[in-house]
Amino acid sequence: MLDPMYFSAAHRLARLLQTARVLVHKGADVNSISVGRGQTPLQCACNGGHLAVVQLLLGRPEILNTINAVSKREHHSALHCIANAGGKDGHTIAALLLRNGAITDKRDRAGYTPLMYAARQINEVMVRVLLDAGANPTLVNAEGVSVAQYAAANPNPAVLLMVIGAGAPLTAPTAKGLNPMPLLHIAARSGRPQNVTLLAKKGCRVNAANPAGRSPLHSAALGGHCNVIAILAGAGASLDAVDRENMTALACAAEMGRAAAATALLGLGADPDVPAGKKQLSALHIAVANARYETLRVLASCPRTNLLARDATGRTALHLAAVENDLQAMQLLLQLGVDPLAVDSKGKSAAQLAQAKGHTEAAGLISAFRPGTIRPPSTSPHQQPPQPPQSQPSAGQPTPNAQAAAAPAPKMRTVAAAVIPPVVLPPLVRDTAELRDTAELRAECGVNSITQEPGLSPQVAASQLRLLQRVVAAAEADPQIYAQQLREIDAASPKLLTRAARETANVAKNRSRVFVPADDSRVMLSEGYNPGINDYINASFIHRLPGGGSDGKGSDTATAGTPYIVCQAPTTQTVPAFWQMVWEQNVGVVVMLCSLGETHRYWPEMADPTPEAIFGDFTVEVHPHATPRL
Repeated sequence: MLDPMYFSAAHRLARLLQTARVLVHKGADVNSISVGRGQTPLQCACNGGHLAVVQLLLGRPEILNTINAVSKREHHSALHCIANAGGKDGHTIAALLLRNGAITDKRDRAGYTPLMYAARQINEVMVRVLLDAGANPTLVNAEGVSVAQYAAANPNPAVLLMVIGAGAPLTAPTAKGLNPMPLLHIAARSGRPQNVTLLAKKGCRVNAANPAGRSPLHSAALGGHCNVIAILAGAGASLDAVDRENMTALACAAEMGRAAAATALLGLGADPDVPAGKKQLSALHIAVANARYETLRVLASCPRTNLLARDATGRTALHLAAVENDLQAMQLLLQLGVDPLAVDSKGKSAAQLAQAKGHTEAAGLISAFRPGTIRPPSTSPHQQPPQPPQSQPSAGQPTPNAQAAAAPAPKMRTVAAAVIPPVVLPPLVRDTAELRDTAELRAECGVNSITQEPGLSPQVAASQLRLLQRVVAAAEADPQIYAQQLREIDAASPKLLTRAARETANVAKNRSRVFVPADDSRVMLSEGYNPGINDYINASFIHRLPGGGSDGKGSDTATAGTPYIVCQAPTTQTVPAFWQMVWEQNVGVVVMLCSLGETHRYWPEMADPTPEAIFGDFTVEVHPHATPRL
């Protein structure tokens, strides 16, 4: 008789039928437990989806007594393993296990049943096998998530239909500790148009509110899913419904930088001027506050947007950009017709507020701006421009009313390209389906044609590249200096929290255990684009790049205040997440600071006639363009 540990050591080879036959023939213990994860050979074979090995093991009578044994770490039974692994023979293996006594609704350490794994893995055939065997679709796991909620987030509507047909409730669970998110909200946030259509036809209310007071339309806007927005609107969703913070779906799109969603909502007739929150911010204010430049362009270009919409203090979006010293937002607003002379409730113009904050460049930009004619603000039922404090005019000085009466009637103006240099750097990545939807919806609502806003003019891009080039050259000239600086910075830096990077699901996404992002400065991804990707990526925001300016003296104003992102080179696992970050953060320039041999390829093969590559839900294309001179 062979030592059971011998079979345990050969678990990885158990997937090979011939090896397994030899081991079993020589009397190896088929119920031995592996070191580490504590799995049986049957569980290992199910993890690999190896039908022949499973059949061999089930042919041993002694294994039938332990068919429902669980692994040491996750408490996975063999049925859990195959439901999670799937594969072409997965449903056949599951049927064999069920015929030999596998418990259908057995729970693992996290409270998952095999049906939950099958629904999460979008395995339609596996779901059918388990439901036919009597699996309960109403159960929830330890996090309070039901089978139907997993199915609603997945792209295969057949899984959701089967689960609902088997008795899963359409309403969200209300018991304490359960996930209260309604199915329609989950499908909308995940961008599943077929599931949204199915749930709406099944009777889910399109204007139902989740615990935050948000409707499914809010969820679709947060995820940036134009097709879902159109379906919900067609089913009767209220375009201007507000959540508990008085945020509309359009305001949510502005907050998250979902330009395509904003375009869709505007095209359907959403009101861009509904004031949100205690500060009474319009969608335009919210886009400025969150530096969402492409969305800002969409909103400001819509004829129905009031460019002089006021917040609770009477400030316009230009006032807010001036206070925040956001030069790019200021340039964009001025280009699109915001009146630089508008004053707040205290009679302060945007230039005066910038000067009071010490933002001399911002104040100079506004003061130097000389519009020809200003686009008149549209009338909004929500906000009225405040009246500045009136002083008594001196003798011979015309009154403000007289000045207004003497002024010529404002006209719609067309800004010359010389006012703001046009962006010529092409978008690095686009969701092609989203592009088609965006173009059609822009045409419908009369919004100006726009390109992806990378946030950089060619001049600024060249300046940034020069700066990075100097930093790299200095490091190559004297590596010891930078190594010493790195040690000093590490020693002097506060011990920041890095909980997200240490989570079990995220550890494998880090190339190094040492270089991980802090929780308060990490880049967060939106969930819903790439299946299986949460909000984590090993990347951090840097709001000012240390080093010299374009003149070598640190005076490069083109890069002052410009946010940067420092990111590890993508691994095979994190390439889709990398391009999702590029898309969501409107990245215009990617500079790789390592050699080609040090990283996994995350760009198209340049030798192809039409370089293109698909990573997750994103298509990366290479377009010919003029590269800025360095």
